[in-house]
Amino acid sequence: MTPHRHSRIRPVVASFVLAAATALAQQVNTVPAAPVAAAETPKPAPLALKIDMTKEVTVEKDGKAVTEYASAETSARGDILRFVITYTNKGEGDLTNANVVDPVPQGTVYVADSAEGADTVITFSADNGTTFATAPLKQTVQKPDGTTEAKEVPPEAYTHVKWTVKQALKPGAAGQVSFKVRVK
Repeated sequence: MTPHRHSRIRPVVASFVLAAATALAQQVNTVPAAPVAAAETPKPAPLALKIDMTKEVTVEKDGKAVTEYASAETSARGDILRFVITYTNKGEGDLTNANVVDPVPQGTVYVADSAEGADTVITFSADNGTTFATAPLKQTVQKPDGTTEAKEVPPEAYTHVKWTVKQALKPGAAGQVSFKVRVK
């Protein structure tokens, strides 16, 4: 396999970051902490994102194979990349029902059971972010006889990961969510 130079994966990463930030801007919901007068329009509290991408590597320590994460300057088919998204409430008020929605980058597939996020509800989409549900996702398919049945969607077909923060985020509060993908 020929390794890809970082410059070749940069457009994927850049589009991921842009899409994640755009999706986040569309998905963050805020509920003001205090009642708002009818004439006032509550301003959404900004949720800042920092996205880090690393590559899973196996190294030997004390005679045992250990998985670590290193800079993802190059990647090759089959490499596992980990995205860690740090979110911070930069606003002056509490954020409730905050969602972080991230697409699975093009040229990669989601790694089953890899999404993590303390105090979040994790859901997935297999229809480009139109609908979300907890794993395993089900898809209704029509059989040749005209009847339908629910079939499990393989995690490799997931297109988006969504984390809904369970608790209100106080001003300055932060958290992290993550998921892994495999390079096609």
